[in-house]
Amino acid sequence: KMSAVTKAASKLASGAKKYYVIVASKDHVMRGKKEGFCQACHGKKAPLSKMQPGDGVVFYSPKLHYQPKTEGKPAARAPKEEQLRAFTAIGHVDEKEPYVAPDMPPGFWRRNVVFQENTDAPIASLINQLEFTRVASPPWGLLMRRGFFEISKNDFELIGSHMIKK
Repeated sequence: KMSAVTKAASKLASGAKKYYVIVASKDHVMRGKKEGFCQACHGKKAPLSKMQPGDGVVFYSPKLHYQPKTEGKPAARAPKEEQLRAFTAIGHVDEKEPYVAPDMPPGFWRRNVVFQENTDAPIASLINQLEFTRVASPPWGLLMRRGFFEISKNDFELIGSHMIKK
């Protein structure tokens, strides 16, 4: 027997053909959620073009706030109080094709997303259950560093069942 939460996550996944994870700081995810769009890999078009209308997308936030590189060096590891490591938003890709972000420098692309109401879901409680954390090649931590990758329907539904509250 399916719980109401599992049914809601399953309904969200039912019309999708593919499912993706976008990795971004929570502040960036929340801005996109508020305005109904997503960006991937610092505004690259290619990941957004892979997604099709109706595909499922979940957002993973390793930290609370974006920390830019300084003088060509990678950003330092986020201090403990900035670390989050949780799925922070979920939804599906809207009909509109990727478009140039009107409020960003040239070369930043966006795609509209219909977001669901959700709560954050820490990855720690899901690591031993998710396919991509158990069998990923490369290991899932390196996979997350790509900023965008495909996941299974089962993983999408499992994450959704921890995020969507009835």
